[in-house]
Amino acid sequence: MKYYHGTEKLNDKFIIGPPPSIDINKGGGEIGKGFYTTNDEWIAIAWAIGRFGKDEASVLEIDLEDKNRTSLAFTIMLIKTQREVIKIWKKLKKKKQTRTFEFGYDIVNAPFATIDAARQYKFESKKAETILNSSSIKKIL
Repeated sequence: MKYYHGTEKLNDKFIIGPPPSIDINKGGGEIGKGFYTTNDEWIAIAWAIGRFGKDEASVLEIDLEDKNRTSLAFTIMLIKTQREVIKIWKKLKKKKQTRTFEFGYDIVNAPFATIDAARQYKFESKKAETILNSSSIKKIL
């Protein structure tokens, strides 16, 4: 499966490597600490450009080939509605935990708080980090 990650050009070379070096402890967002991706390329592009500007935006494609089928052993939390995400986001912002909170799963699959028709995937465990770092990562923007 392919995932897309929007970032700043300054960071992309560290993530891509070689070797790839995704660090789940560096990222944070509306549902807490982790490495955020989407399966929609256009969302990653729009997010990166909106956040860093066209000249500084970068988008990475992560191909989670998982030849050994290790990802089948991932624990996954599913947040079904945008309303749930917004409730969590407000709570984490109030407690100043958007860069520290973890649910205790490998991956959290949720809608975006601000984009109803799209999904985000927050990789939050060391196990997920290891799988991401053994994946093929390339720059597409």
